[in-house]
Amino acid sequence: MGTSGPEAEERRDLSPAEARQALLRSGWRQGSVLGPELVPRVEMLPHAQLDPNVAEHWYVVVSQDCDIMSGSFAAEPAVAVIVLQPVPQLDTQRMHLRNPRELHLEVATAGGGTRAVAARIWNRGYLDRRLLLEHEPSDPLVLSQHDVDLLSSFLRRRYDRVALPDTFVERLRPARAKLEKLLSDFPDAIVSVLIGLTPDGEPDPPDSPYELRMYVVLSDSVAFSDPGMRRSVQRQILDRLRPALRRCHGIEVEKVSVCDTDELSLGEFMGLIELDFEALRAEITRRGEGDTNGG
Repeated sequence: MGTSGPEAEERRDLSPAEARQALLRSGWRQGSVLGPELVPRVEMLPHAQLDPNVAEHWYVVVSQDCDIMSGSFAAEPAVAVIVLQPVPQLDTQRMHLRNPRELHLEVATAGGGTRAVAARIWNRGYLDRRLLLEHEPSDPLVLSQHDVDLLSSFLRRRYDRVALPDTFVERLRPARAKLEKLLSDFPDAIVSVLIGLTPDGEPDPPDSPYELRMYVVLSDSVAFSDPGMRRSVQRQILDRLRPALRRCHGIEVEKVSVCDTDELSLGEFMGLIELDFEALRAEITRRGEGDTNGG
């Protein structure tokens, strides 16, 4: 519920400490949903593309808690917002951060059910943070910490994706379609594919091979399920992955592992790159080399 008139003006003139306390009492945090009275006040990015045929849109605060609670409106004048909209069903190729432009999530509702929703990278905006003093969060959706972490990673990865060396992209082409098919065939089992390269740039001399370490990371639902089921999934993935990689001339496979995140040591994890198939397709298209399906 919002406030208006003299009371609202008084709240806008709070000291930094009072403002922090007021925001804390109101319940705002990363993952809070704006009520309908605040939605018209959001300044969307110029290229936002909200579907006019979709009746429901949910505006979710994605700023970090420390920025939301800041007592200084000069230092933090606005909160960042991303729009979620319903989708008929979850697309596995848009889950688990597999697509840099769209993220599909299944989130809980206040009524105890769930909704399939999509976040699109351009459907973002900003809201004057002072308005949070006058309103409380809405609760049509109840985002878990996991949901919030995925949204944060989705936004962050837009800007920190690591480009793969051109020569490696070219050498991996014979296996790319097989790798993508693997992801689509095991949508609930594979969370990501991480790789380590030596060298991590262009090879010198140019005809020298890359040494590849590849880690297929399993979802918790498979990694910590029945051991027999886990072994079966691991075996199926490896039986398809190893022959596909053998087709890539100039890439020497040092290690292929199907594992969970707990099995990756810090030393192994540091320096690994997530294989982004959407970006890989875009890079091949940009270079005008067509699409090798590897089939």
